[in-house]
Amino acid sequence: MKLLRFCLIFLSIFLSPAWAAYHLLEKVEISPFLKGVSVIFSFDRLPPYKVSGREGKRGVILRFQETRIANTDWIKSLRKSIIKSIDIAAEENGLRVELFTEKPVFYKVRPEKNGLILTLLEGSPGKSSKKAKKVGKVTHEWYQKISLPPLEESPIEVPLTRARYTGTPISVDFQNADIHAVLRLLAKVGGFNVVASDSVKGKVTLRLENVPWDQVLDIVLASKGLGMIRVGNIVRVAPLEELREQARRIREIKEEQAREEDVAPLETVYFQINYAKAQDVAEQIKKILSDRGEVTYEERTNQVILKDVPKVIREARELIERIDQPTKQVLIEARIVEIQDNYEHKLGIRWAGAGWRLSQHTFTGVSPQTNLGLDSDLSAPQVTGIQPGTVNIGIDPGAIVDLGVAGTSRLGFTFGHVSHESALFLDVQLSALESEGVARIISSPRVITEDHQEAEIKQGFRIPYLRQTQDGISTEFVDAALRLKVVPHVTPDNRITLELEIEKNAPDFGRQVNGVPSIVTRYAKTRVIVQNGDTVVIGGIIERNLSKSSDRVPGLSRVPGAGELFKNRQRAFSKNELIVFITPRIVSVDITGVY
Repeated sequence: MKLLRFCLIFLSIFLSPAWAAYHLLEKVEISPFLKGVSVIFSFDRLPPYKVSGREGKRGVILRFQETRIANTDWIKSLRKSIIKSIDIAAEENGLRVELFTEKPVFYKVRPEKNGLILTLLEGSPGKSSKKAKKVGKVTHEWYQKISLPPLEESPIEVPLTRARYTGTPISVDFQNADIHAVLRLLAKVGGFNVVASDSVKGKVTLRLENVPWDQVLDIVLASKGLGMIRVGNIVRVAPLEELREQARRIREIKEEQAREEDVAPLETVYFQINYAKAQDVAEQIKKILSDRGEVTYEERTNQVILKDVPKVIREARELIERIDQPTKQVLIEARIVEIQDNYEHKLGIRWAGAGWRLSQHTFTGVSPQTNLGLDSDLSAPQVTGIQPGTVNIGIDPGAIVDLGVAGTSRLGFTFGHVSHESALFLDVQLSALESEGVARIISSPRVITEDHQEAEIKQGFRIPYLRQTQDGISTEFVDAALRLKVVPHVTPDNRITLELEIEKNAPDFGRQVNGVPSIVTRYAKTRVIVQNGDTVVIGGIIERNLSKSSDRVPGLSRVPGAGELFKNRQRAFSKNELIVFITPRIVSVDITGVY
């Protein structure tokens, strides 16, 4: 509450001669719940009262007749809620209590034997009747929604507040049955142990068909104003007020112990840090230091020095046990597979011919022969101007049609006709090439690193090249290398998240600019989740090249049939594949005492 104002006119009240005739307001309790609050007024006996809403429904005004305040100890224990402030004032022979809220509320009043329960619920003014009706239908609204402090580290369970019940359905029929016997029966059905307080008394009458046993237990407890606390397999049952009061006493004892520890003498301890950095651990301990505490670290021995009260030292020791753990290591193995498949087929022709007439001492055509020799026939009639013997004629190399393919196997034929008057030669060469090859290149970089730590491995070339600058020509280097860069993250279920960057660059000496080779680049960057020891394919590239070409002699190559003598054909096919495999493995470290 932002403001708590009490206008108590004690003097006029306590000096009144008719004090004994008044009703006494002993205690006021505020119990907030979701979007609402319950205000419980406790009296020695309930006085006549009137309730009305404030203007704009932003609060409630209660008037108790013939009422006075017995004590004011309860003022210190009021809890914050949707109530902004409270005014309590003496009014004639009674009390006027005015509750202020920031938002419009709807109220429900339920009288008890020695008290009054006021329930305030936030809501829209346009739905006042509907909200008020809904609140009226809920029995023990204050009892269900009340917020109780935990007792001995276990919460106090209030009956009829569960979202659902999961117990085995049972049917019961009790008439004036002792509540202790009923609790023992339900404990046996539910499979738990029960301990009942001496304050648990009374009879129970109920008949239920096919109802979950845990719901039956809640109904029995609610009918007697009881609550329960679960500690393992033991259920403790007692009145809610008794549990609430005991929880408050335990809380006060703990608060008193905490205050004593806050003023206790300071102690100095030295913590040896084994796996983490002392500086990082010291930064975490600073968040839990008391006002008088201080923490430092010694980098050489990797120790944390803490000076504080015993409570903080215990918390720091627990903190160090949790964060000073060995970091998992991960081995990352990559396989980069390149497959190069090529096929080439070539077919060509090369032919030439020459003719020579002895009578005319001339020759025609172009022959690939460098020399042509003829031995005259001595028995034949002598030709005028021709003497018997050997005739040598020099002819430049060449061909009539040269459409052969280079670097291939050849098949050649030479046809000729020689007489004493003429010679005719025809030289034909068929050239063919058919080649096929498969190359596999496997690169397998490996690197090991700690969890959440970046690792990089690289191998390859550094290619120099010249660069023109304002100061002249400088030499710079470009990496042409295989590089693996990875950051692993191990999840609690031993899966591995990888931040990967893989690059494979290679110089291509077949393509050069001013003597500097170009660089063939293959690159992949991704983030994947992999099971420990599994292999995942993170990417692949397939490149296919198909080419067909032919050379021919214009015109003659189109002659049907004979046109094949005036052209050649070439066909080539190549396929390059690149596949990247990644296999991460968690590397176990055998350390005594570490699991």
